[in-house]
Amino acid sequence: MLGIMKRLYTQICQVDTVYSLFLYLILFPRNIESTFFFFGSGIPDIVKEQFKGHSFIIKKKQGGVLYSLLNICRCWVLLPIVYLKYRLYKKVSYGQDHLIFAQFVISNSLFYILLEDGVGNYTDVDTIVLYKKEHYFLWKLKSIINSLRGVVSQPMGFHPKIKKIYLSGMMEVPPYNREKIEIFSLQESWGRLSVKVQNEILHLLCANEVLLKKNYNYDILLLTQCFSEDGMIDEDKKIQMYRDILQTYFCEGKKVCIKSHPREKTDYKSIFPFAEFIPSYIPFELLVLMSKHNIKSAITVNSTAIYSLDKSVEKVILGMGYLQKYRNE
Repeated sequence: MLGIMKRLYTQICQVDTVYSLFLYLILFPRNIESTFFFFGSGIPDIVKEQFKGHSFIIKKKQGGVLYSLLNICRCWVLLPIVYLKYRLYKKVSYGQDHLIFAQFVISNSLFYILLEDGVGNYTDVDTIVLYKKEHYFLWKLKSIINSLRGVVSQPMGFHPKIKKIYLSGMMEVPPYNREKIEIFSLQESWGRLSVKVQNEILHLLCANEVLLKKNYNYDILLLTQCFSEDGMIDEDKKIQMYRDILQTYFCEGKKVCIKSHPREKTDYKSIFPFAEFIPSYIPFELLVLMSKHNIKSAITVNSTAIYSLDKSVEKVILGMGYLQKYRNE
């Protein structure tokens, strides 16, 4: 779909999760050919390769403070060059607004459309509003520091250039920016696409059709998350946490499947050899749309993916308090 010829870009998409990228592709399929993409490290390399020549990689902090500073300098130097080279100034832009250099993308856009990223679009908004209200001086100080990283001072849809917010309604909608919010159905949006467009999207996401249409029959589905990669918990503690979860819910004879987060580096196959695995780079929501599945119980700390399962599946959401117990050990 994305050829090698130079083209006129009329849209920009900045994402750091395959879920938000998937949403962009199915909500705005007519834009794909004319979109320039900015990717964070959360987009798997196998997917980034599909957009080579029509994208720029904005890396996150890796390898300490020096790496972070070098990457910030790299982006401040190269982003204006990329914008000039591909004539990206004053274009309609889409994506997430809490990423590094999202401020640059949003400020230089004609206007911005915010795409759902996960449960944070519902659970973090109150926290952001209250923090600014109760700790204004600290918020202002952080805003100044974050401006060096191109980070929006108040994310989740508050920037004046954000004109619309697309949410799936997986949770109760926050009482802010209601005039901007548009609720969409993932299933209906996918169903409206032609088979040709669906296949093109599968190709861009490197999703194997045979794998997607497989019958998934499991007693337990464990949805893991990138807590150690994000510095929220040590790798050993994360592994122990998931060992304990499976020990609590697993018994002999039960079939277990594990779907890891695209940014995770943990080798779960060597840790849980009895389990089956879904490739991490495939958006779980896409798999639910296309596959036949009979899952009895799904377990997670707070993965967004669990909300894509229907009411027939028992959902065990342990919450961040469960993670905190292992952080405190």
